[in-house]
Amino acid sequence: MEVYLDTNIIIGWFKNVKRSLKEGYEPKEPKKLEFLKSKNFGLYVSDLTKFEVFRYLKSEWSGKSGESKRLWKDFRDRYKITELTLKKVNITPLIDIALNVNLGRKTVINLIHLQFSEKNNLVFLTGDKPITDRLKNYFPKTISYLDLRKNSDTN
Repeated sequence: MEVYLDTNIIIGWFKNVKRSLKEGYEPKEPKKLEFLKSKNFGLYVSDLTKFEVFRYLKSEWSGKSGESKRLWKDFRDRYKITELTLKKVNITPLIDIALNVNLGRKTVINLIHLQFSEKNNLVFLTGDKPITDRLKNYFPKTISYLDLRKNSDTN
């Protein structure tokens, strides 16, 4: 399975690493990423994901540029993640969603992730319940981590 990772699936890894560096202990691997790695899925992120992670590291941890870039590389190498470039986004199909689905303002970035994963024929893996509940009709290849885990355990 080829899976595009929503930022909320991976951000825990960066949080664990930053906390462990600050407090001086070995970071634990997040269970979500441990599971994904064990299943040998093709894992993908985009430069939009990278932007969100860098924003998080800077705003939440006062991350320095060089360290943030090193952490990003370590993360990608550890989980064999392919980074795709977001070339263009077509907002027009998203307008219909905005007119018909009650969504929060933070959802705009997720809609771009969704559209990007769909354009690249990837399953969109997210921990964001409003996305999986409200947008499944628009993006049928959207799955929650819990559903992926349940489906993978039965196969």
